[in-house]
Amino acid sequence: MKRFFNKNKFYLGAIISAALLYLAVKDIDLDEFLHYFTFENIDILLYVIVVNFLLRMVIALRWNKLLDIFPGNNLVTTFHYTNIGYFANNFLPARLGDIIKSYLLAEKKKYSKTQVLTSAIIERIFDLIGLSVLFIIALLRYDIPDNILVGGAIFISILFIVSLIVLLMFKKKDLIDLKLGNISKFKTINFIRNKIRSVFYYLQNYLKLKQLLYLIATTAVIWFLYVFAGFIIIERLSNYLSWDASILSLIFLGVSFILPSTPGNIGVHQFACVLAFGILGMDKTQAVAFSFYYQIPVMVISVILGFISIYFEGFSVKGISRISNEAKSAGLNEIN
Repeated sequence: MKRFFNKNKFYLGAIISAALLYLAVKDIDLDEFLHYFTFENIDILLYVIVVNFLLRMVIALRWNKLLDIFPGNNLVTTFHYTNIGYFANNFLPARLGDIIKSYLLAEKKKYSKTQVLTSAIIERIFDLIGLSVLFIIALLRYDIPDNILVGGAIFISILFIVSLIVLLMFKKKDLIDLKLGNISKFKTINFIRNKIRSVFYYLQNYLKLKQLLYLIATTAVIWFLYVFAGFIIIERLSNYLSWDASILSLIFLGVSFILPSTPGNIGVHQFACVLAFGILGMDKTQAVAFSFYYQIPVMVISVILGFISIYFEGFSVKGISRISNEAKSAGLNEIN
């Protein structure tokens, strides 16, 4: 079953995206929808592109801080590989941007692949924390359906439990290493032991209080910019519940990333926005218009910066696609 899913993930994602896009645009007022895209509103795209560029810079700053363990790294390099990761997420069949950017950076700079990937995973953990904060804000402000409340509670609980497990493992790292060392004659166990050693080495030598505060601060800025980009659009389109609709749409969009989808999340994004606007009693047509205004600048930024970074780092789009498959099959197996 798993093999079938992996083999047909793109086609399954395309079906899901098409179905959700149909449900999202079904029964919208086409004339009203087109009215939102008149020339007088086109400047919204420019404003959101500027916000997304700032957002990309802060995301690169945060990852660069996580890569401080590698003295030879610099912000320009981090920015390029951040752009390559977003390009891969938006334009390649599988959303493997974090794996691809980590794999390419580690390969080119001869860094530990496990430690670079660990830095990318920590990024995602902080993003999940930011999403959890938004969800808690939503709980305090909106009448959210029970099934969504249950899903959000499960999500936050899993994040909390996983964090506790990681902290406990880190505290007992020497004992874990000793236990695994006793059975290290098995190749698989030895492989796992080396992986855990590399991850713990990264955590021990990097995640200090000062760095954690920096990560918290940059994550807060990142999520503010996410919400602010949505606020700009909704404020122009409806001037009604602008912050609220932006927050809710981000929550639904964040949760929707578990679904298979086409590159760029087309369909899934539209449906998530319709759900968010529906909870607030807002117009469905506005929701679909908002989703495209939010999505188009992200794709524009990803194309422009992606091509620039791919060129400067000496890759090609075809090469990135090939490396995507290589990264999937290799699984970042080297321990340097």
